[in-house]
Amino acid sequence: MLSPQLPFESLAEFLASGHFRRQVKFYLGEASITLVEQFIRGYRSCLRCKALPEEIDFDWYEFHLFVAVTYAEAGVLTGWRTIILTHCRGDERLAFTVFLEAFDRYRTLRINNNGEWVSDEEGIT
Repeated sequence: MLSPQLPFESLAEFLASGHFRRQVKFYLGEASITLVEQFIRGYRSCLRCKALPEEIDFDWYEFHLFVAVTYAEAGVLTGWRTIILTHCRGDERLAFTVFLEAFDRYRTLRINNNGEWVSDEEGIT
C-alpha cells in the first residue's frame, strides 16, 4: 500500500484513481508528463531501495511497447514519455492528458495468443 490513508494496492491503481487525478497539483506540482514519469521512477526506485517487490499488475515495459505501436513508433527506444511528448509537439500538459488516456486504455488490454493487444471490455484489437 502507498500509505495507511490511501487504500491503493499498486502504483497503477493509484495513478488510475480519482484521488490522484483530482489532486495532480498536490502530487506533481502541475499536470506534466515529465513530472508524472519522475514520480513513477521515484516510486519504483524507493521500492528497490527498500528491497520491496515491484508491483506485478502493471508492466511498464509493455506499456512502452503499447505506446510505441499506438503512435507508430515501434522500435523506438526513447521511452513512452518521449513518444507521447513528441506526438504532442512538446506540450507537457497535453502530453499528460494523452498519457492518462493511453494508461487507461492499456489497463483494459491483454495480449492474445497472436501477440496482439485486445480489449477485455470491447473484444477488439
